[in-house]
Amino acid sequence: MEPLTRIESQRRFIQQRAKELLDRVDRMDDEELRWTVRMFADCLSPEQRMAHLGAYSEYWTVDQLRQFVPTFIQEYTDLALEDLKAKEGTQGTRLADLTEEELQSMSLAEKWYLLARDPGGLRPDQLRRELARLFMCKSYDLFHDTGLSEAAVEFPAYHRVREAL
Repeated sequence: MEPLTRIESQRRFIQQRAKELLDRVDRMDDEELRWTVRMFADCLSPEQRMAHLGAYSEYWTVDQLRQFVPTFIQEYTDLALEDLKAKEGTQGTRLADLTEEELQSMSLAEKWYLLARDPGGLRPDQLRRELARLFMCKSYDLFHDTGLSEAAVEFPAYHRVREAL
């Protein structure tokens, strides 16, 4: 049996994660529901955020969040799978070859190394996002931590910096 390709492995992960999240929405508390939205929204372009978040508010009640989140998870999953399909024939060695999810799961050190090699490899909104993540990086260890991108979405300062850029 051959090992899974980068694309197939990621496809399975995205589909499995969506299933697990959808199965748990009714048991999630308000913090987990909000974090799920923040996590996925951070992988969306500004246009996609407008289209898929609509009137979403961090101040919604748990019931409102539970009503919104399943649809958002499914819409986000569809977008992530489309992004994956678009990158199917690429090597995955340049920033432009990577999906939003791959970018989110990389350390800043990896991304900035690739950006130095290919300065035009990110769209302007992606570059703003990466600069905001860099702002949140306060140590050498964080610069090499693959979890910083996911953790940054919890901090209002990250969102303010990204929007200001």
